Amino acid sequence: MRARLKITGMAVALVGMFVAGTPAAATPGGAEAATWYMQDGEQRLCVQADRGWRDTYVWAPIFGEWSTPIAIGVRNMPAGSVSPEGTIAPGSHHGPGIRYFAELSLAPAPVGVYHAEVWADDGTVTQTGPVKLRYQERCP
Repeated sequence: MRARLKITGMAVALVGMFVAGTPAAATPGGAEAATWYMQDGEQRLCVQADRGWRDTYVWAPIFGEWSTPIAIGVRNMPAGSVSPEGTIAPGSHHGPGIRYFAELSLAPAPVGVYHAEVWADDGTVTQTGPVKLRYQERCP
């Protein structure tokens, strides 16, 4: 009976990992203490190179529970782009859906692919997720 419960428990844990996703990159040494995580998955934006894209958003897919504010933003963008730091109040989110977004304004830049990242930081742990910015002459 114990063996069957152990196997069932492991199967439930594995299914939970696939449904919930995996935590994004975290600061070394702090991830095991986190009670929240940023769900992994690359986000993609097409940006018209000669115009940029003002006042847009990317997901900050944060799940779990936290007792301190979490700062969020986007970094590693083309020169002249900005992402004002946002704050998520203490609380929790267990789904469904994504509740939090990070604001950004993308400056015009040469045609190419840029690898930005959305970040979240509770003062102890920082987690990130990839954002691919594809600058093109025209976007579909």
